[in-house]
Amino acid sequence: MDYCDFMADYAEFFENVREQEKEKLEALLSNDLPRMQKSLSEQQIVLKKAEAMEKKRLAMLKEIGCENLPLREVAARFDGEEKQRIISSGIRLDRAVKSIQYFNRKALEIAGMQMEFFYDQDTGEENSHFYTAQGKTDSSKKSGSFSKEV
Repeated sequence: MDYCDFMADYAEFFENVREQEKEKLEALLSNDLPRMQKSLSEQQIVLKKAEAMEKKRLAMLKEIGCENLPLREVAARFDGEEKQRIISSGIRLDRAVKSIQYFNRKALEIAGMQMEFFYDQDTGEENSHFYTAQGKTDSSKKSGSFSKEV
């Protein structure tokens, strides 16, 4: 596989990762525990593949004498269609990475809010956000936010 083909595959990989990050965010918003667990398991697999692809990318850059060069300078060493393909892949990659960062940031914010709701940040103990019909806190209630005895 040549560098141009690899960069197209690399961009496509991160476009797929973007969709997985979006799914992770949607899973967190859904509060569907099995869906969240599935999404997090898939993320671990993706991280390993991303590491392997990055190692391959760096090895390919070294092989073609472009180690430590920005993508534009690497592309400048190619001509015509190859140069355009590298630039196009770089643009796709940049967009995908920015979207991944955005979705990841939002997922972390939501996870943090969920943790604040369920756990006291000072003590680490479970919060009592469960209420009786009289509006009093009932820490014995572990499911739902309100008592059904209204």
